[in-house]
Amino acid sequence: MKIFNQMVTAGTIVLMLVFLAPPTYGAETARVSVSTGNLQGNNNSFLPDLNENGRFVTYYSLSTNLVPGDTNGVRDIFVYDRQNQQTTRVSVATGGGQANGESLEPAISANGRYVAFRSDATNLVPGDTNGTTDVFVHDRQTGITSRVSVATGGGQSNNNSFTPALSADGRFVAFHSFANNLVPGDTNGVLDVFVHDRQTGATTRVSVATGAIQGNNTSRAGFLSANGGLVAFESDATNLVPGDTNGVRDLFIHDRQTGVTTRVSVATGGGQVNGESVDAELSADGRYVTFQSDATNLVAGDTNGVGDVFVHDRQTNTTTRVSVASGGLQGGGESSEGTISGDGRFVAFLSFATNLVPDDTNGEGDVFVHDRQTNTTTRMSVTTGGVQGNDFSCNPAISQDGRIVGFFSDSTNLVPGDTNGIRDIFIHNRTANFDLDGDGKADIVWRNINNGSTAIWFMNGTAIASSSFPGGVPPAWEITGIGDVNADGQADVIWRNSTSGTVAVWLMNGNTIASVGFPGTVPTGWVLEQLGDVDGNGTADLVWRNTTSKVVVVWLMSGATIASSRSLGGVPGEWKIVGMGDVNADRKADIIWRNSNSGAVAVWLMNGLSVLSIGVPGNASLVFEVAGVGDVDGNGTADLIWRNTGSGAVAFWLMNGLTIGTTGALAGKALEWDIAQVSDRDGSGKVDLTWFNTDTGEVEVWLMNGVTVGSTGSPGTTSSSWEIQ
Repeated sequence: MKIFNQMVTAGTIVLMLVFLAPPTYGAETARVSVSTGNLQGNNNSFLPDLNENGRFVTYYSLSTNLVPGDTNGVRDIFVYDRQNQQTTRVSVATGGGQANGESLEPAISANGRYVAFRSDATNLVPGDTNGTTDVFVHDRQTGITSRVSVATGGGQSNNNSFTPALSADGRFVAFHSFANNLVPGDTNGVLDVFVHDRQTGATTRVSVATGAIQGNNTSRAGFLSANGGLVAFESDATNLVPGDTNGVRDLFIHDRQTGVTTRVSVATGGGQVNGESVDAELSADGRYVTFQSDATNLVAGDTNGVGDVFVHDRQTNTTTRVSVASGGLQGGGESSEGTISGDGRFVAFLSFATNLVPDDTNGEGDVFVHDRQTNTTTRMSVTTGGVQGNDFSCNPAISQDGRIVGFFSDSTNLVPGDTNGIRDIFIHNRTANFDLDGDGKADIVWRNINNGSTAIWFMNGTAIASSSFPGGVPPAWEITGIGDVNADGQADVIWRNSTSGTVAVWLMNGNTIASVGFPGTVPTGWVLEQLGDVDGNGTADLVWRNTTSKVVVVWLMSGATIASSRSLGGVPGEWKIVGMGDVNADRKADIIWRNSNSGAVAVWLMNGLSVLSIGVPGNASLVFEVAGVGDVDGNGTADLIWRNTGSGAVAFWLMNGLTIGTTGALAGKALEWDIAQVSDRDGSGKVDLTWFNTDTGEVEVWLMNGVTVGSTGSPGTTSSSWEIQ
C-alpha cells in the first residue's frame, strides 16, 4: 500500500488513442441458481428478476441446498449476488426464521436492497391471521420483513394478494388483490390493482378510471415506473376510458399524481385493437410501454396470426412491433413476455419463432433481445460461445441498461457442469470488449497521428454501422486503455499524459463523452500495462507496473475513481505482462505473463487484489508473440492468440485454467498486416480478428468460428495518418 500511496496524487487534465489486448469480462452466459460456492440446485428454479445493473438476481426455487438450513420443504425466494457469488434466502421473517408456507413472484429494487414477494406463510410477520396469500417486502440491509398487502393503517386484507412490483427505490409496491377492505368503497367484487406506500403506510387503488371510478371488471399485473408515479396494468374493464368497445383485455396507465387513466394498448394514433393485450412493463420514465398482444391491427403488415410483442411510445403516440428479426421480418411463431430496459432501447422477450435469428433449429422457445435503436435482434438463451440451448427457455428479465438478461431454462448445455437435469436460472451478459455503444459488438477507435483527431467506427460484424468524431486532443495525451470502468455496458477511454503522468477517463455513452474523471497522477516511471475485471464486479480495473522496480499495482475502479488498490510485489524484469483474460471461468480477469528470455508463459489467477495461484501452462518459441487474449471457442474461458513474427502465421492456445486444452493454427497474413484488435465484432460470444495493413491503411475483419475463419470482410480503408488504437 505504501507503494501505491507514493504513486497517486491529485491530478488535472485537458482532453486526447492505443488498445491493449482485450480483457474477457464481457459476453458470457452463467448459471445463477447456485449456492454460495457454486453448488447447483437440487430442484427447479423460476421467475428471475434483476436489479438495476444486473448484479443481484432474485428468483424462487424448490431447491433445498442453496443455503444452509433450508428445511421447510416449500418454494422460497433467493437472491444471488453476481459480484460476491453469494446466495441468500430472503423469504424469511425478521431475524431470519424460515417461512412455513411457499413464497413466489419476487421483484427487486434498483439497488438490490428490497425484495418483494407473495407468500402463503403465516410466520413472516406478527399477527398474520387472515389465512390468505399476502405480499411482503424484505429489507436485505436491515433484515426486516414487512407485510405490504394491507390497508392504510396496517389492517390485514380479507383475501389473496399477488404479483408485486417495486418502484426503483422500493418505496412503492404495486400488487393485485381480491381483497375488498384495502380501500374504502371497493364494491366491484373483482380483482383490483393497488399501490402501497411503505413510507406513509397509505394504500390506494389504481385500477380506476379518471375520477377514481372503480373498474367494472378484473384488473391485474401492476407495473411501476421508476419513481412509482405511473402504474401500468391489464384490465377487462370497459369503463376505465371512454370509447372502450373492443370487448377484449386492454392495457392502461394510471398517473397517481394527476389521477388520469389512459389506454396504451392502441395502434399508432390511438385506434383500439382487435385482440387481447397483456403483460405491460414500463421504461424507467414511463414513456415506453412494452406488451404482448394477439391483435392484428396494432401495426401494418401483421399477418403472422400469432401473438407479438409491441412497444408503445406515449410521447409520440406510436406503436411498433419488436418481436421481429433484424431488419423487421415478422416472427413465424408466438412471442410474449416482453420486458424493457430503463431507457426503452432494448426489449427482451420469449419467442417460439425460428426465423428471428439465423440457425435457430432447436425447436424450442428461446429468449431474444431486440435493439430498437439499431433494429437488430439477438438470441440470449445461448452458451457463451453462441451455441443454442437444447431445451426450452423463457421468462426473461433485463437490467436497466439492457446489458444483462436473466431467464430460466431447461437446457443442459448453456454452461459446463449442468448435470442436475432440472430448470435453472441463467444470465446472459451482452457486453463486448471495446463496445462503446452497448450493442454487444466491439467497435474501432482511430487516431490521427498528425493532428490528434479521434474517430470511432461503430461496427456490425464486418461492416461499419455508423461513425463519429469525438474531437482532437493534444499530443501529450495518449490513450492507454479501453474498458468499461463504470459497468454501464459501454467501454470507456483511459487517457494518460505522457509528460505529467496524469490519468483521465472519458466515460462514454456511444458517440458522446458523458463525463470526464481524473483518478489521479502516476509518476512516468509507471506504465499502465492492462485493463481487466480482476474482482468480477463488472468494471474494468487498471494494472500498473513500475519500469524500474518491476512492482505491480492494481487499481480497482468504480467509474472514474479508485475504489481500492494494492501492490502485488515485484517480478523479475524478463517477465512481461502480455495480456489479461479469465482463463478459469470464474468471471475474474487473470494476468498473463511471458518470459522474454525463455518464452515461458505464466498465469496469475486473480481474486480481486490477491493472486489466488500461479501456473505455467507452457513455452512458445520467441518468434511467436501474444497478439491478443480472448474467448476463441466460446466456452467462457480466455484463450491466447499468437502471431509468428517471421512468417505471419497465427496460432491459438485454447486454455482450460492453467493448462492448454487444445491448440490451433492458421496461415495468417503477410507481415505488413498487424492484428490490431482481438474482440467480438458480431456478438457471437467468440472473439474475431481485426487486421490493419500498415502500408495501405486497409482494415480486414475475420469473423472467427473457434480456430477457423467463418467469413471475412473489409469495412474500409484509411489514410496513412490514421492508426487503430
